[in-house]
Amino acid sequence: TGGIDLSVGSLMAICSVVCAMLLTVPGVTPSAALGVPTTALVALCLGALVTRFILLNIQKSRAGADAGRDVRLDTTRGLIIPGVVGVILCCLSLWYLLPQVETKFGVLGVLLVAPCVGLLFGTVNGFIIVAGRLQPFIVTLAMMVTALGIARLTAGQNNAVLPVYTGSNATEEFEILRSLVFGVVPMPGLFFLGAVVIYGAVLRFTPFGRYVYAIGGNEEAARLSGIAAGRVKIATYAVSGLLAGIAAVLYVAQYRQG
Repeated sequence: TGGIDLSVGSLMAICSVVCAMLLTVPGVTPSAALGVPTTALVALCLGALVTRFILLNIQKSRAGADAGRDVRLDTTRGLIIPGVVGVILCCLSLWYLLPQVETKFGVLGVLLVAPCVGLLFGTVNGFIIVAGRLQPFIVTLAMMVTALGIARLTAGQNNAVLPVYTGSNATEEFEILRSLVFGVVPMPGLFFLGAVVIYGAVLRFTPFGRYVYAIGGNEEAARLSGIAAGRVKIATYAVSGLLAGIAAVLYVAQYRQG
């Protein structure tokens, strides 16, 4: 099976710190220990989108291809096309986000960057588990401690939390993420319903979803049937990190701190 993921809470912690910093701190990230400029952080995290596209679209070459079917064409579609799409999306995202580096990030900016941070850590989780053939319990436990440590270093040794006050040290538009739609439905509830619908459809109607079910039922049987179990597991952990990043943004909006 894919195994348990113990690092979700810690990924939320580091993503919430990143979210709070992007909202409240203009210019360079105040990370005395890491010294990473916000520009580099944005580029690095959005670069993870390329990995996301490649992992979900790689087609495993088969020795016994169908008659008249070119395996090299499958490889081209599975590698080059998703890679190009990922690079284009990264460039467009950076074009939108880089002007905000010298000021402060807005709602859409943090909704782009913070989930990418979680996606990057989730991808690392999956890669270590698959490449090292290690137990998910051990790897995600180690990532839990690592992510908490990075969050502490990024926030600063003397900062237990980073306060976020809309209209004061952060943009007023961020308040929309803690509002009630039609005065009844909380905004996080809409994100939850959206995630349920999207990933429910992915699991129900896409080959990737069927691969996830197959690996969860019997990984060895799935591998023997031709499923690229390793890549599917990495992609699954990446999705877990992505959702943790989205949850972190909503946490910052609700509790006004990172």
